[in-house]
Amino acid sequence: MTVDPDQLQEALQFVRPRLRGHAGDMTATVSDEGDVLIEFYGACESCPSMAVTYAGLVQTYVQAVPGVRSVSAPQIHASPAVLASIRRRLGVRSDGPVPLGLPTAQRHRESPMETCA
Repeated sequence: MTVDPDQLQEALQFVRPRLRGHAGDMTATVSDEGDVLIEFYGACESCPSMAVTYAGLVQTYVQAVPGVRSVSAPQIHASPAVLASIRRRLGVRSDGPVPLGLPTAQRHRESPMETCA
């Protein structure tokens, strides 16, 4: 299964303004196998909350895109167990997909995390 480019774009359009609001940004590179590589730029590179932003927002929304097999970010040095703990503490549900098809305002209210601290 290939990554749905429209839904990936929608996920990125939801995530990137939240990073840019703090002078940061990111890129996403997709492999043919559906692996997505995230790279953070700007203020995100030195943000102490980068792992929280990644686990609670970026990874959550990108992983929900059909066809995505995995999401990784080389700048994140937290273990998978720590990232899972972050998601639990933020209230990110693991029992269902992120509602990418909802209008922005409704998704905003359901977002597990607004921006990095």
